[in-house]
Amino acid sequence: MIWFDIKQLEKGFINGNLTDKEGFNYLLANMVLFSLTPYLVGDRSENNWLLSIQFVVDIFITIMSVITTYRINTTGNDKDYLKRFLGLSFVITIRLFVYILIVLLPAGLIMHYVNKSGATDKNTNDIFWFFVQIFIIIIYYFLLTNSFRRVNERKQ
Repeated sequence: MIWFDIKQLEKGFINGNLTDKEGFNYLLANMVLFSLTPYLVGDRSENNWLLSIQFVVDIFITIMSVITTYRINTTGNDKDYLKRFLGLSFVITIRLFVYILIVLLPAGLIMHYVNKSGATDKNTNDIFWFFVQIFIIIIYYFLLTNSFRRVNERKQ
């Protein structure tokens, strides 16, 4: 895997020297990097223990799901993994965003007013959003792996 030399990577693409396995490694590295980024930037006011648990769960689910989709693809018809991953991932993300917005907008408003009234403390709010975020990650990867299974079913 080339880490910094873009010219060498471009040359590999031009000459067709990069395998699907190397493409998979770049995808896995990108997904881990994208999962890490929210924890490295921004002002996180959550409880440290919740943030630590969420970090571990997020990275674990990301790695396991990318590996699982790759294995599903290679044991299926073993075609176009990166195209499938990017396409299915995009559509699932858009659909999930719309469905979650419909559910979380009212839930967020309710939590806002409950917190404003003083009926709960900050820990309760943090725990609620922690479980919401973990649930979203699990649903996303569950939908993605199921889509990979449907796409890679062998014709009988």
